[in-house]
Amino acid sequence: MPEPEICFVICPIGDDDTDIRKRSDIALKEIISPVVSPFGYEIRRADNISHPGLITNQIIDMLAEAPLVIADLSDGNPNVFYELAIRHITGLPCIQLIQMGQKVPFDTSGMRTIQYDLRVDLAHKAMDELKQQISSVKEGTYKPDNPILSAKRYEAIKRKILSTDDSELRELFTELMDSMKSSMDEMKVEIGELKQTNPQIYSDISTNSDVLFIDLGKLNPSSISQRAGRMSRLCKHDRINVCKREIARCLKELETNPSLSNIERITLTERMINLQAYLEELTNEDSEES
Repeated sequence: MPEPEICFVICPIGDDDTDIRKRSDIALKEIISPVVSPFGYEIRRADNISHPGLITNQIIDMLAEAPLVIADLSDGNPNVFYELAIRHITGLPCIQLIQMGQKVPFDTSGMRTIQYDLRVDLAHKAMDELKQQISSVKEGTYKPDNPILSAKRYEAIKRKILSTDDSELRELFTELMDSMKSSMDEMKVEIGELKQTNPQIYSDISTNSDVLFIDLGKLNPSSISQRAGRMSRLCKHDRINVCKREIARCLKELETNPSLSNIERITLTERMINLQAYLEELTNEDSEES
């Protein structure tokens, strides 16, 4: 009889009898296990690895080889993110969870993350989403995507384009980059004008921007429902201005922060592209209505 496939769970564990340990144990027992086990996986967690040897090496082996990893990002535990980065390098299936009400950290905010709660009704919703994602893994339709893979793809495409003999393709790539920079420069000027001509609106937008822009273009239903009330109170003109401000903020971060990693730069650039598409949609709607 073949050995079952391993599902390795990474999460904040904490000491015995702490709230962190209790939450992680309940999430594992009541949310993860009932969904994962019927797919034929054997669940492992760092605190129940029983094989002899250095525990750190065994964890890395699990991260590098397990057919499935589930990562609970709750509390922003540094060990969890260290282990998550190792898993990202492999490009193998990885499903993210986070306790409802907590913010997904910057580098992983563009990735689908299941929000869970220990309340029965919300736990069942998270279990349904988890089941869907595991089904895609088992059916072979899962497409890995994370900041490390995005950086690799970007660099590979860039090298291929710049090394090609096709001068038209190289020129197209250069024009695209120039066009994006030009658009960002124009928006930067508009943001400056907005701040000078209407500081009150700019101040109001600053107050609301964190509510509106978790990841525009990739908003999940939960994010939308949590922010629908406040979003509805802003007119379309304000949303356009907020969008411009957020694009300008991303641009400023790219231009003035030399400590950004390549992954952070790519993530910020993708965010600006999503925001620009959303801005164009709002602008077109505004034009049609007028």
